Amino acid sequence: MSFDYNDFAPPPPAVFGRQQLIESYLDVILDLRRRGLPGKDDRRAHFEGLQRLFEVDLPLQRPAFGTRNMVHHMLFRAADSYHAITTPWSGILEGGLIIEQFDRAGITEEVMSVSREISRLAQNSEREHHNLIAVLLRGLYGENIDRTFTLDELRAADIPIPVPIRYLPD
Repeated sequence: MSFDYNDFAPPPPAVFGRQQLIESYLDVILDLRRRGLPGKDDRRAHFEGLQRLFEVDLPLQRPAFGTRNMVHHMLFRAADSYHAITTPWSGILEGGLIIEQFDRAGITEEVMSVSREISRLAQNSEREHHNLIAVLLRGLYGENIDRTFTLDELRAADIPIPVPIRYLPD
């Protein structure tokens, strides 16, 4: 099933580079774990198209532990670790009842303050995971990782522009 990007997300970027490759890689890894996410086939085709353009081959399964595969192994572990980042509020769609109970206990401000700090740290961890993946990709593929492609080039190569998982409704 295909989704209209504009129904869920801001317009796609005009230029696709290393960051979009990393985000696409992380989405495909998550799609393999969480079956049934809408747009999975489009995200996979997008990722495979980006791999062709960047001339890379990123692991979708944990590579065997061995000296020839150690950078690939760490790349997959970094993606795995990225997907483990959560906060105590992750997955809670409506926190009203929880907040009411915090109010009754007199701890709302303190809980929310600590929760904001945890959220900030989680966002920093996500950013640093992206940075680590970028370094590992550069170690594996050198300057290929620094290439950029326009949206028109992706369309000309018949690479679909999927809705990234972060924009899907919960």
